[in-house]
Amino acid sequence: MNIVRYAAVTALVMAPLGAFAADLPAKTAPKTPSMVTANSQAMAFYIEGQLGMTQVMDLDTATYSGSVGGVTYTNTKATFDYKPAFAYGVEAGLARIGGSPVRLGLAYQGFTARVNKATGSGTFAYNGNTYNLSQTVSRADLKSAGLDFDNRVGLYMVNAYYDFDLGNGWRPYVGAGIGLANIEHAKNNELALNGSLGVQYDVTSNVYLGAKVQLSWVNGPKDKLGLTYDNVLATTAMLTVGTRF
Repeated sequence: MNIVRYAAVTALVMAPLGAFAADLPAKTAPKTPSMVTANSQAMAFYIEGQLGMTQVMDLDTATYSGSVGGVTYTNTKATFDYKPAFAYGVEAGLARIGGSPVRLGLAYQGFTARVNKATGSGTFAYNGNTYNLSQTVSRADLKSAGLDFDNRVGLYMVNAYYDFDLGNGWRPYVGAGIGLANIEHAKNNELALNGSLGVQYDVTSNVYLGAKVQLSWVNGPKDKLGLTYDNVLATTAMLTVGTRF
């Protein structure tokens, strides 16, 4: 009888405890932080290639007045019109610096500025005669006269960008850069600045495609013939492909 009474008391005590336990919320395993979110914020090395077209704006020489070697120049200058040029480049740097949207890169961009035509203005006097230089000379005419005003141009830049991560693989950005321009027939390297707008799209977690437009400014060079030029402006449109590590 004691055993029966003990079993009955035990059942009466344990039943409410069992019901209370059933009412408790089930324990769930702690969530593992998303690797995609963590990786998207981690600093990464990147390298990209660039192909596109560059258009150098019409470029004036400085206006010259004076006498050299018996020739007197009056308000004499030339304006060069350029053909669109194939452009290429490469850039490498760090993205998401300190987990921020800031990106820094070292870049090289190259193209050949090819003269389409040259237009003169002003006059020069020689041996008592005055000649009007207000005429347009074609590329072929310049070549036949042995004059070559084409220049290979290399831009060596340090660029900074601010990326706007939209969270769906698309990443618009704005950028600016400073560096040096190496111009084939210029006496010295010149200061170069640029500004850019672009967008990247993540094809995979490590590979992206993109496009950008860029405006470049180069301090007015002086060439090996002694001609001084105004500041150079060029617009560039490029397609890009890159990878992040």
